[in-house]
Amino acid sequence: MNSESMLQVKKISAHYGAVKALSQVSLEVSQGEIVCIIGANGAGKTTLLNVISGLHRASRGEVILKGGALPPGRAAKAVARGVVQCPEGRQVFAPLSVMDNLLLGAFLRMKKEKARVEKDLKQILEIFPILEKRKTQLAGTLSGGEQQMLALGRALMSRPKVLLLDEPSLGLAPLFVKEIFRIIASLPEQKTSVLLVEQNAHAALKTATRGYVMVNGRITQSGDTTMLLHDKQVAEAFLGAKCNKHANQEKNHEPGSLNQTGARHP
Repeated sequence: MNSESMLQVKKISAHYGAVKALSQVSLEVSQGEIVCIIGANGAGKTTLLNVISGLHRASRGEVILKGGALPPGRAAKAVARGVVQCPEGRQVFAPLSVMDNLLLGAFLRMKKEKARVEKDLKQILEIFPILEKRKTQLAGTLSGGEQQMLALGRALMSRPKVLLLDEPSLGLAPLFVKEIFRIIASLPEQKTSVLLVEQNAHAALKTATRGYVMVNGRITQSGDTTMLLHDKQVAEAFLGAKCNKHANQEKNHEPGSLNQTGARHP
């Protein structure tokens, strides 16, 4: 893990009217790091991502990107600075083609970096070969898994410094889930830091290096993901008996498990 801080969230509180959704939430993502947030539905995870990306204005606290505060409630400014959110439910532009959706991800870069955008587009189509095959197809006609790959590809076309992923595996078939997490795990190689919100807690903890547990709008636990995988309270609340078995296998370094650095054992 690179010790250089990329994203800092400091004592964020947020409301919807009189209802408090977040209370004094703080977290940090280092450069080239994958950090996950796990928690039950309604814990405030999506609200936190929306505050970081500027889609929802915090009532208190601040979000800092590489030492400079992000203006609250200014999503376009956040994207321009390198904070990009891939939303829950994919939210592709259904009437537009796959290619048009991808190019919209680079909207803020198009005039000044046209050659770089074309290079990035080629790279995205190599990462997601199914999108190469579907590039003239309307986004709304893709399967759920293909739409998730398109949403992720569109976000990457912005060349984010920090990518906020909200439930990327939601509603997907197991093969697509495996592929999505494989791609997420590779993002630090592209110098992209990741903050991952995910209901599939076991997959999230296996992919990330550090994790935070959120309950009722507060961070209640944090630490190395290997530690969280073996934490009794986390296991009972989010992992279940089946995942506990996997966690025990990882502890014994069986094939396919993770080591302390998050690297997969051969």
